[in-house]
Amino acid sequence: MIRIDKSSLLIILILPLLSCTYRKPVNFWNGSDTTALYALSRNAQSGILPLQSTVKLEYSLSGLENLNDEYSLEISYWLENAGARGQAVIDLDGISWELPRDFSFLDNSVLPDIYRSTESLTIKYTIPVAGISLERLTLLWMPEITNTLRRGSSLNITRIELVPRWFGVSLDPENNTLRLSPFVYSRDSRLVMDIPAAFDHGNSAESAPEAAAESITASSLAPITSDPGRILRWPLHEWRITDYEIFRWGDFPSVLIFDFLDYGVQDRFLKRLAFFAEKTGFRGRLAADSEIRDLHGWNAHDYRSETLASFFDLAEKTNFPLLPEEKELETLLLYSGIIIRNSGGAIMPGEGGIISISRESQDYLRSLLMVHEGYHGIFYIDEDFRNFSLRRWNSLEPFARDFILAYFDLQTYDINNNYLVLKEFASFLLQQPVSQAAPYFGQTLPSRLENSPRHRTALPPKDETSGTWPMLAEAFRAEAETFSQYVNRRWNLAAGRVHQLQP
Repeated sequence: MIRIDKSSLLIILILPLLSCTYRKPVNFWNGSDTTALYALSRNAQSGILPLQSTVKLEYSLSGLENLNDEYSLEISYWLENAGARGQAVIDLDGISWELPRDFSFLDNSVLPDIYRSTESLTIKYTIPVAGISLERLTLLWMPEITNTLRRGSSLNITRIELVPRWFGVSLDPENNTLRLSPFVYSRDSRLVMDIPAAFDHGNSAESAPEAAAESITASSLAPITSDPGRILRWPLHEWRITDYEIFRWGDFPSVLIFDFLDYGVQDRFLKRLAFFAEKTGFRGRLAADSEIRDLHGWNAHDYRSETLASFFDLAEKTNFPLLPEEKELETLLLYSGIIIRNSGGAIMPGEGGIISISRESQDYLRSLLMVHEGYHGIFYIDEDFRNFSLRRWNSLEPFARDFILAYFDLQTYDINNNYLVLKEFASFLLQQPVSQAAPYFGQTLPSRLENSPRHRTALPPKDETSGTWPMLAEAFRAEAETFSQYVNRRWNLAAGRVHQLQP
């Protein structure tokens, strides 16, 4: 039998009442005018959860009752001195979720090095809240071994907000942020998203920008660092997946290089992007499959981060039906930081760009296209190269400029896009050795224009005896030599060569 005297009983009765008197709004809540988050203690108002003992931060919510299937609750936090052993848990009216403190459950192979440590990393954990009466939120620490805890360890909340329903993984290297949801994990070296039926209402997977993670292997998310010369001869049997391999250019690490099995696979990933980025009459809009099915894309591709972000952001905002391969590409780009998401969820440019070639191309063409696309990749990331190209373009003889614009137009490039014209100008000059520039610009290309009634007027006089255009041959040979000297001085490259290592 336990005896409790009257004074003790009075204290027991009063303490719960006192604990409920603290109810103040928190400054890290981001909601509408009709919703609010209230801290029920001073510790809760600070948003700092010590990872040293069994403690909890309690909050009450108003205006969020009976949420429908369209929402998730996102908690943003960072960890300080996070060596404590145990579990950080968020409880939403009786439904508990463990807050990630490290990402061992994703397997080391699927995350870049900067995400291996959670120190200074912002984690945004996005939790589905459909079908519950969300009136109370509790964060608690459940220590594993109390006598090994590190002093000063804490989980620090920066924001709690209601967001559109979202599942997946999104990496933002620029802001050192990892956004993820439950139901994402590694299995058999694959990054898998497996949403239980209870949470998979309607088309929830399709509404998640990173839903394509279901089909992305862990190895494909980690580009292999290599040199273009090695990539050209990379053994097909060493590819980690069947349809393509992805590389990071060692000398220019913000440029990714895709090598596709054939043109068909490459088209499913990049054809619509080609029309969106460069094709006359299509640039800036998302063409339906029926529009471009019978049209040629490119045998090789290149896109900078700004173009890629515009493409995927527009597709998301307009609910455009992208192919599974295009969604897979979006996931790869988010993973690699080529595109990122801002705090509002919009897709924004990250850093760098991508280039691609295909195994279907013959060896000589693969080499030429690697050089052509490689210089596009450098153009995207190097302002001095862009400025040099602009100066050379402005100093070009009018007849030479008219000719190259006519050729670009023949190839359906949008010649009203000055950026596009400049990058193609530079790469066409650098794609072959200087010794081949005269016959290429003085015979091969003008011969193609000669067969086009609309474009042949841009040609200067032809030498009928030799069947060449000497003015073009000399002008572009000299220009190619100037460009080659520039890239050799800057990066030890040359016209016709972007590799440091022999193929």
